[in-house]
Amino acid sequence: EIGDISPKTQVTLLRVLQSGELRRVGGTEVVRVDVRVISATHRDLDAMVQSGQFRLDLLYRLRGVEINVPALRERGRADLDALSAHVLSRLGDEHGCAATLEPAAAELLAGYSWPGNVRELENVLRSAYFFAQERLVRSVRQRVITAEDLRTYTTLRHAVAEPQSFTEVVSTLDPTLGSTGALPAGFDLNETKRLIEIRCIERALEQAGGNISHAAQLLGLKRPRLSQKIKEYGLKEPGSSGIDGE
Repeated sequence: EIGDISPKTQVTLLRVLQSGELRRVGGTEVVRVDVRVISATHRDLDAMVQSGQFRLDLLYRLRGVEINVPALRERGRADLDALSAHVLSRLGDEHGCAATLEPAAAELLAGYSWPGNVRELENVLRSAYFFAQERLVRSVRQRVITAEDLRTYTTLRHAVAEPQSFTEVVSTLDPTLGSTGALPAGFDLNETKRLIEIRCIERALEQAGGNISHAAQLLGLKRPRLSQKIKEYGLKEPGSSGIDGE
């Protein structure tokens, strides 16, 4: 975690990168090194430079090739499913019993924002793995992780709400329809659909903290399609209010 090193260590590392030389702790001999440095951070190093917490010259030295890895909450469903399958495969190899996720459990994982990123996903799946029941799946005994197994964790308990009726959903999004779902005089289906779609997008953006990728996932849309709809409806771009929409 390069963003956590102290100012003194920053100076030492910069000197090594610039000169290609170092002295071992307690030693006096100068040692020439030819190494490639790979560093990682979850911090905004540019902001740390602005605040004086990180050296600009060191940042320039480190930023030879930069790879931005999106947080788990910004990834699509396919990435989440692939990572979950990888974690379960590794657990199966370690403990001699394969594991699968029931569809409802996979949906529960997809509805969670994962503030702890991939490490939190791994911890949740590892814990659920040990408590899951072993069942006969396609003539092979496997541990099957259910939604109920995952709901034992406080963080996931309310990740996905119970399904609402059509009337509840529509009346929540468009109060003009009333609690009974009766159609008012002069009802315009196309206009109602447009208003409901706008409100769904606004709520998804609010729930996702302005993150378009996460909002698209909540809505079941591709990110470019959601961006297109935001422009189509003249909605305020998340980035224009100081929120990072990327």
